[in-house]
Amino acid sequence: METNFNSILDYSYMNNTKIVFQIYVHNLLSYIYNILKWDPLPNDSSETAMLHGLILIIMGTNGRD
Repeated sequence: METNFNSILDYSYMNNTKIVFQIYVHNLLSYIYNILKWDPLPNDSSETAMLHGLILIIMGTNGRD
């Protein structure tokens, strides 16, 4: 869903809509991102591993390094 919405914003006629959305997503998910970081822990559950991948994809598609 998020990726599709991001694609729609690519064709938006409002100048800063995509940038504002990316900032919103970054602010919304940055706490979780900072806890998970890049490398998963060896004892992470399968749900945490799925969340880890999802957060990294969403943060990456929204301009997070």
